[in-house]
Amino acid sequence: YYIAAFVNGFFNSVNKMMNVKAGQCFGTAKGSLINYVEATVLSLALVCMTSSPSELSPAHVFSVPAWVYLGAVCGLVAMVLIIVGTLHTHVLVSSILALVGNLGMALVLVARRTGLLQPKLSFFRMHGTLLRLILRLGIPSALQMTIAGFSWLVVTFLVNQYGVDVSAGNGVAIKIKDICQLFISAMASGATTMIAQNLGASKFERAKDVMYTAMKITCAMAAAMIVLVELFAPQMAAVFTNEAAVRDAAVLNLRIEILGQIFYAVFMVYHALAIGAGHSTFAMLSSFANCIVFRVVLSLLFNHLWGIYGLYAACAVAPSISVPLGWLYTRSGVWRRSLAKTEK
Repeated sequence: YYIAAFVNGFFNSVNKMMNVKAGQCFGTAKGSLINYVEATVLSLALVCMTSSPSELSPAHVFSVPAWVYLGAVCGLVAMVLIIVGTLHTHVLVSSILALVGNLGMALVLVARRTGLLQPKLSFFRMHGTLLRLILRLGIPSALQMTIAGFSWLVVTFLVNQYGVDVSAGNGVAIKIKDICQLFISAMASGATTMIAQNLGASKFERAKDVMYTAMKITCAMAAAMIVLVELFAPQMAAVFTNEAAVRDAAVLNLRIEILGQIFYAVFMVYHALAIGAGHSTFAMLSSFANCIVFRVVLSLLFNHLWGIYGLYAACAVAPSISVPLGWLYTRSGVWRRSLAKTEK
């Protein structure tokens, strides 16, 4: 039955494409008529081959509840909408949408029939204890992202004062730096999961080993990214722009700010330990220190003293403050006591 259902869905999508072409050649009304004449003939042939003749009698037809025939009415409306919609879009796109819609509705009906999808009021009930715990962990994380966004907004404001070319070059550099930092972020996220699992099992030393192992990997990644960017910054920038002035501005930004990736490689893994232990507030405060206290303040100061070079240097140095903060957090052992207290 499953194979037959998929085969039927495939041919149904192909049939819709043919019906649309018929609508384009003969008009919407005639195209719909052709579709339903074709479907009626095939349906009658199938019934004759698989059912008894008594099912075709008027008495049996009229004994079927009226609401059952709503499927045919809705199908006619849907077909007209598909034909009209496809005339304004690509045929393949409309067919894919129709196939996804059919498959999605089929999954919903199957889930409903098998009991996998039974919405109840109890499903939407919120447990106060769990809600408070989620908010206690989630709100600091949200504030952390807000703090980081605000600090970069200030930096962007300062960069824009140097003209369109420098501003565009900064945008190019940000794209390349985000790609470089993607590997470090992925490793830190993986470390967070592993650390949380080990802390939950009271394997504190193993959690610490995971942190330091991840830190070694991220530092190696950061060093490789720094070397690559320093050597091939012009070629990387050329991928995003053909203008020489914008490319030169991006290269200047990259070759200064990319040095700060080594600090990200360290403190993001320290944050993984804190977040894995449920101390998202520490990660937020650490981000406040490097984003506001250091990045914003140093950017304003260095920009005044050394111009665009000082501004980029401030952005590269700012994350360094989170490194000793993370080291102190790890040395304090508060992540051990916190979990032990929670288990009790």
